[in-house]
Amino acid sequence: MPSGKFDPQGLQRAMDASRNRGRDPTSWPLYDSYDVTDEVLIPLGEPNRYYIPTAYPRLPYEFAKLEYGNKDSAIQFVEEWGLLGYSKLAGRGAARIGDSLEFIWGHASMVAQILRLSKALSNFKKGDENPLLQELDSLNDLVEAESYQYYQSKEWWRGAEKYNSFFDTFLEKDEIANSFICEVISANIEGLRPTLQRTYDDDSAVGRLKWLYRWDVLLEVVYLHLGDAVTGDKPLVECQYCHNLFQQTDKRQKYCPPSKEVIGEYQSGTRERAQSNCSLSHRQEKFRVNHPR
Repeated sequence: MPSGKFDPQGLQRAMDASRNRGRDPTSWPLYDSYDVTDEVLIPLGEPNRYYIPTAYPRLPYEFAKLEYGNKDSAIQFVEEWGLLGYSKLAGRGAARIGDSLEFIWGHASMVAQILRLSKALSNFKKGDENPLLQELDSLNDLVEAESYQYYQSKEWWRGAEKYNSFFDTFLEKDEIANSFICEVISANIEGLRPTLQRTYDDDSAVGRLKWLYRWDVLLEVVYLHLGDAVTGDKPLVECQYCHNLFQQTDKRQKYCPPSKEVIGEYQSGTRERAQSNCSLSHRQEKFRVNHPR
């Protein structure tokens, strides 16, 4: 295993956290830099650091923040999390390493749509059906658009092509939303492989058998975490600063979680607080308002 982006102890913690959740702790490379050539985001240089994607459940939330058509946001994402693995999924092999920008933006939009649907379904269960109706209307508009056939041909539309038949049934609104979520996530984790492995807990010399899900590309991990999010019991809430959704692990959380670099520094003792960019930006803006020059 190559040395990690953080200290060795931090990498080991990430590996242990991944195994505890039944995920294969394979490392994923990050390169010196990235550039866009012919609408494909390509790595420059050699991999210079690694991390364990399956240890970071917030990965789909960060991915969903990408702005469609914004090249800078796509580059910033892969600088922190790495390429999605388009070249391997498209069958290009190692001869062409890189992610199509359309592929990145399309999947980010799809992940964001599923998160919004999941949040709307939560409100629906509480008696508020308006958010769900609004999300279904936006999906219906996309299906009926002239460009629908174009989107259907794209890799990021996998699983969603069945959606145009949902409205032709007598399914309830929540059933339509749930069917869409299930189809899209299932189609994008088809490459996962459950394997039975011997693991060790608490430094015990006696191992035990445990299921681990192996994966090949980062995109599969994104949708694996997304599946955990929509099937889990932790609520999706809106960040009070950037208004993107995140999974609330503590009722006191009001902002997006800290970056994995900040968490690593906090765990290694080089940072006193693990504060997110959204939380810090809110505090700075509040300070400027209360202390004008």
